[in-house]
Amino acid sequence: MIVQKAVTPQMSWSYLARCQDTVSGYVTNAADLADATTPAALYALLGLGFPGSPHRPDAPHLDVLRFESTEMMTFANAIGGRTAEEAKANDGPFVERPPFNGLGFTAGGQPPVPLWFLDHCRLPPGAELWRIRRDLVASLGAPAYATVERSGDMRLNGGSVAHLHVHFVALEPEPAKTVRFRVSARGPDEEA
Repeated sequence: MIVQKAVTPQMSWSYLARCQDTVSGYVTNAADLADATTPAALYALLGLGFPGSPHRPDAPHLDVLRFESTEMMTFANAIGGRTAEEAKANDGPFVERPPFNGLGFTAGGQPPVPLWFLDHCRLPPGAELWRIRRDLVASLGAPAYATVERSGDMRLNGGSVAHLHVHFVALEPEPAKTVRFRVSARGPDEEA
């Protein structure tokens, strides 16, 4: 299962610039959110409008971390409540601020999506940070699209370059061919 977690702008920066390689917190199955293709839709469905939230419903983008779940990860159903009494009544350990409902599902939007808490763990190989952009969806109207962004000093994780690299793909509903990317880098002593 591909797991998805909304991340704050500060966390995005940490993943890209500081090569952070750990994750924890509330996650969903990415397939359950396939129809939420704008920042506003994800904001509503994930219930990101809690007091003090760094997320905004009118934001130009929302970043999500996506990765394959592994047997080494520990997930717990997000059961609990908004008070200790609610959590006890629901027989769950989690006490969170609204819009958290403590029932194991996202509190915003329809339909509700199963919600889990992921214990702190290392990200598996192939984890991706996606930036869901409202302006690209509005201007292109493509039903299938993706951006892949990577930056930072890749020498810290085995690479040989320090730069920002972005791919953007917009596809028709039923593309004639599969689109794949291959990214490589040449070292400073190699010729292009």
